[in-house]
Amino acid sequence: MHRPGLEEMLFDAEAKAFDTLLVFRVDRLSREVRELAQMVDELGKNGITLKSITEPFDTSNPAGKMMLQMLGVFAEFEHATTVERTKVGMEKKAWGGRFVAGQIPYGYLLDPEKGLVAHPEESAVIGRMFKMYGFGMEGVHTITNRLNDAGYRKRSGKKWDRRVVLHILRNPVYVGKLRWRQVVHEAHHEPLVSQALFDKVNGVLKERVEDLNGRRWHNNDERLLTGVMRCGQCHAHMFGAGAKKKGKYFPYYVCSKRMNTKECGQDYVRADYLEAAIIEDVKTLFRDDAFVTRVWEETNRKLAAERPDVEGPRMMSRPAVRLGHAFSTMTTTYFTLRNSMGSLITSFDFSSASSRSS
Repeated sequence: MHRPGLEEMLFDAEAKAFDTLLVFRVDRLSREVRELAQMVDELGKNGITLKSITEPFDTSNPAGKMMLQMLGVFAEFEHATTVERTKVGMEKKAWGGRFVAGQIPYGYLLDPEKGLVAHPEESAVIGRMFKMYGFGMEGVHTITNRLNDAGYRKRSGKKWDRRVVLHILRNPVYVGKLRWRQVVHEAHHEPLVSQALFDKVNGVLKERVEDLNGRRWHNNDERLLTGVMRCGQCHAHMFGAGAKKKGKYFPYYVCSKRMNTKECGQDYVRADYLEAAIIEDVKTLFRDDAFVTRVWEETNRKLAAERPDVEGPRMMSRPAVRLGHAFSTMTTTYFTLRNSMGSLITSFDFSSASSRSS
């Protein structure tokens, strides 16, 4: 029932704002028998009758409730059958080499009769990307910067970024094929690059990815702050990266906007220094029992003020019920967290002692 209009209707039903719910057809209300039965039960508890304009039932009597259940079963069956037929049709279309659905690939237009046809201006940009990467051996960042500096833009009018360029270089649509559900099919549209150039580009991509996999920090350890830390200048996410200098690897964090579009001037931040400082601060905070107690008391106070009356007579929405469940299990979570952090601190202390002794 994660539909705003439906949730609003149930809220009004609880407040007894109406006594009859009139629908055009039952399947417009819900196409799942279980959800429909639950909804009718909640409406009945509030003295509200469900009626349909086009279907002969009335939930105010047993016969009407039985008819409603039957209509719900047929609606769910019809929905499942329609979905299955749609999937089969799309699969058949893909096997036939025709464009199925989704966003039209950059470099093509969609003709109602011919399918994908080359876009005069965009197809030239696609060819340039592949040649720069395959023959010029230029990286994705260089290609992105050159396209943006030359005034080329995506269809949205925004600047190119490395993720879109990488997706284009890996997309088999540009050699006259279609990928559908991870399966590549031969298609009928005109290729924009040759198979030889596409294979060369993807061979270089594979080599560079494998090379990067071998140069990740600490044998594929994850960065502690990736997805958490934001740039101080543009507030974009920062993520972990690194580089080698004179045989030594230096990990750092870099602004995603600087990396993708060069629109931010934030300097690189050394990951090892920053993470060591943050770990030390966390260890200090969790050793201070008075601080942890104050935080816990304040959290309890705020949760208690907002705690929903889950056991009361009011019909609660699903978010409210989840909040109540979270509140009731908060104490267990707190002690679990304390034990986990204690083990983590002990691990850090042991690792530090081992490093100093070595």
